[in-house]
Amino acid sequence: MADTLVDAQPDSLPVVDWPGGNACGNYAASISDPSNPLYQGSQLAINGSTNLSSCIVGPDGANVQWITYQQNDGIINSVFYAYGQGPKGAGSGSLSLTILTQAGQKHTLSLTSSSPGLHSDRFQDTSGIVSISWAHT
Repeated sequence: MADTLVDAQPDSLPVVDWPGGNACGNYAASISDPSNPLYQGSQLAINGSTNLSSCIVGPDGANVQWITYQQNDGIINSVFYAYGQGPKGAGSGSLSLTILTQAGQKHTLSLTSSSPGLHSDRFQDTSGIVSISWAHT
């Protein structure tokens, strides 16, 4: 099933704001706020901004512009969306995101295309997301 921007659109979703601390701008870092989970039907802000492109970054232009966590119809009822791009250049690898839910499940999403686009990971766990880490792989 191909996702569209309409499926993931962050407009009008409630915002969950996490502190970025020293993580923003690093090619390998982690942010978390276990007391303020990202629940289905919301979008992530870091340091008060929903534009994450200066925080969740990798080499050669890799970045995540925005993140939403949505409910999905069917058996696989959660979908994590990240709009962004991987590093530019042949053999440049990817920007890998790992999310951790309240239930202790880890899910990984890799951004490999050097063009901005919508990336998604679907899973059954419906608990809130408490941590997001990223690294160049």
